[in-house]
Amino acid sequence: MSKPMVVDLVFEGGGMKGIALVGALRALAEQNYQPGRLLGSSIGSMVATLLAAGYSAQELLGLIVDPTTGELVLKNHIKPFSAFTPVQIEASATLSFLKDVNLPVLPDFLEGGVDGWLAKSLMGNTFLQGFFMFLEKAGTHDPEPFVRWLESLLGEKLAAQTETLMGDLTLAQLHQITGHHLSLLAANVTNPTMLILNHNTAPDCPVVQAVRMATAAPGLFPPAAWQTEWGAYRNREMTGELIMNGGVISNFPIELFLSQDEMVTSILGKPDDNAGVLGLLLDESLAVPGAPQTPPNTLQQSLSELPGISLLTQLIRTTIEARDKRAMELAPELVVRLPVGGYAPFVFNLTPDQLQPLVNASHNAMLLHLEKYQPSARSLNQIVQLQVDKAAKHIINVYGNMITVNQDIGEVKESGTVVGVKIGAGEQVNQIN
Repeated sequence: MSKPMVVDLVFEGGGMKGIALVGALRALAEQNYQPGRLLGSSIGSMVATLLAAGYSAQELLGLIVDPTTGELVLKNHIKPFSAFTPVQIEASATLSFLKDVNLPVLPDFLEGGVDGWLAKSLMGNTFLQGFFMFLEKAGTHDPEPFVRWLESLLGEKLAAQTETLMGDLTLAQLHQITGHHLSLLAANVTNPTMLILNHNTAPDCPVVQAVRMATAAPGLFPPAAWQTEWGAYRNREMTGELIMNGGVISNFPIELFLSQDEMVTSILGKPDDNAGVLGLLLDESLAVPGAPQTPPNTLQQSLSELPGISLLTQLIRTTIEARDKRAMELAPELVVRLPVGGYAPFVFNLTPDQLQPLVNASHNAMLLHLEKYQPSARSLNQIVQLQVDKAAKHIINVYGNMITVNQDIGEVKESGTVVGVKIGAGEQVNQIN
């Protein structure tokens, strides 16, 4: 067999739609491609991490979809929070809110009892539990079962190579053991910035916690508070700051791997001289051949059609996809569009009849793309390369908010954080150096 061709891979996030990524990886392996640098968002961060740890495409498929039954394995490790206990209800923000609301029709000596009864009735209602979990915990599902599962998966591949417990294995140690350049996208929502978590930017961050943060989709998992023992991010202390899914800022920044700028490659890792680049995009506009039609959830559909919710959904998608669309237009030949039309991100009860067509469709889409793919296409023409380099530096320095601005000459320097800029003659630029 000829020497494998190396390809740097960018994995878009998309919840359960991300199962399509595994089908595409299987096609790459069949065509003698092996992963180089890896960049992932949301579920793409989990796929990228397990690839870096040494799992093959076929092994990944077996981890996500049971090879015997065809059932979704992943759902066993993504579990809702347990029901509220009486103690939790007593200490809840919901009860505190109800106590702050004065009910003029009730005397004060009765209102306290009514508040407690109402809180227990609402928070103990099975139908409303997810809503109140989101209000109280900023997420409906407990991330710990997922983290423990990820620890066990890393252990199966890496435990023999280190004495470090898998829950403590850092991004720097993973790189040292495997040699892989793994980068995961996350978002700091306390100090709004985009984070590129890897062995250069956050060497002391545990791998499982990096994945946990990168997969903390809004509404599903609560954000994680950065811990002191995780060290600094690009030499900046972040203890206590809340970190979650990077897809809220950018879900598909392929330009980070296309850039040849030294500042960018110093963070993302220098690519192999002969490596190509491919971005695996989960395309909702492409139907999945052979997928069964699923009846819509009447309540979910009714809620999504409410004008306020519909507008909010469109605004979020526009904010994320508009930025990523510009990146994809720079090098469309390097974007593999994987069909995921009709699949929702947080539906965990997918059946074998739904899973197999999704995997097959992405496998076939990748094979078709590879028929015309040229790894040398990573070498872009000069104009496009300049645009790519500028976009990549913008992500790192502006979305990453790790710059200062020289007021006199407008020079951008890679140190400190801009915390406020006032526009106008004679006004100050507030900054932390």
